Amino acid sequence: MIAAGHTTKTAAEYLAVSDETVRSHLKAAYTRLGIDRQADLVRLVGKVVPFET
Repeated sequence: MIAAGHTTKTAAEYLAVSDETVRSHLKAAYTRLGIDRQADLVRLVGKVVPFET
């Protein structure tokens, strides 16, 4: 959701979790991916091609 442009607040509301939970998971994802900006996340997600059946 963040890569699609949603805020942490709207993602938290949609997922029924706290804003801090979203931020925590986002920080962990950034660390694992070796990135530190949302723009980098958007670029990585944009490279993923959906599997077509």
